[in-house]
This record gives sequence, C-alpha cells and structure tokens, in this order.
Amino acid sequence: MHRVIQAVYENGVLRPLEPVTFAENEHVQLLVEDEQAYEAYLVELLGGREAYEAAKHETITHEEVRKALSKDTSSWADTVRQMRDEGY
Repeated sequence: MHRVIQAVYENGVLRPLEPVTFAENEHVQLLVEDEQAYEAYLVELLGGREAYEAAKHETITHEEVRKALSKDTSSWADTVRQMRDEGY
C-alpha cells in the first residue's frame, strides 16, 4: 500500500504535516520528490504553465480519477524509473 504524505525537513528530520498511523519503530520506504522539480514535471505534462495554473483550481471527483487511471496501461514502475533518471 502507498499513500502521499507531505512533510517538511527540519533540523535533520522529515516531519509529517499530517497525522500518521505508523507503529513505533515501524520501518517504511520513502520516495521523496522535490516540490519544484515535481511542479516542473506537472507543467510539462499539462502542456504549459497556464494549463497547470488552471488545473490547480479544478475540482475533480474520485470517480473521474478512477476512470482516468483505468485507461492507463503503462507500467507505473517504468514511469517512476524514467522520472528518477530524468531528475524528477
């Protein structure tokens, strides 16, 4: 299972910005995305800054996301590897 948790880096420690339900001393894996690099990726993905800014204010339902993702036949692992190799 995976989920996105926003965090801030303070005094050498990543501090979650929302409550987490991990057990004490539980080991987890982190995929860390630089916020600026990720925004640049989204701007490119959406076809420019104007489309990105418009999309930030759209309301999208869970059903719309489910439908959009159901059409994705690509390997998410390959996408993550490619983004990592490109510096995202």
